[in-house]
Amino acid sequence: TIDKQGNLFGLEEGSHGRIRKITADGKVSTINVTLEVDGVVKPYEMVNKGENISIDDQNNLYVGITYNVNNILKISTDGSSRLLIGGSVYGHKDDLVNSALIAGPARMAFDKDGNLIFIEGSDKINVRKLQKEVN
Repeated sequence: TIDKQGNLFGLEEGSHGRIRKITADGKVSTINVTLEVDGVVKPYEMVNKGENISIDDQNNLYVGITYNVNNILKISTDGSSRLLIGGSVYGHKDDLVNSALIAGPARMAFDKDGNLIFIEGSDKINVRKLQKEVN
């Protein structure tokens, strides 16, 4: 995915999977993703299972992770993240973000209003929408 400044962001696969940023002039850097769990900030290990990435108009990254967690992770520009939707349960359930379930999030994009649109599933394909968060 590419931000407004022309920086390219990509997922690097494998046991040391991470998010890489490549600037327009070719400089490569790593985004260290952290997640707060029970009051403790730790590196988020499941980024290496990410399968797709997108960026919003505020330069927040969104990573869809299917392997064992089925969630979408929102990563702020400082690298701090939070689980936006999903969890360790595989399934399809429309509800408020904290109780909705997703099944294998795939491609993601933003509509003209800033809502996150994503495809999920493998047996049955669904197109779903997360409304833009109001700050």
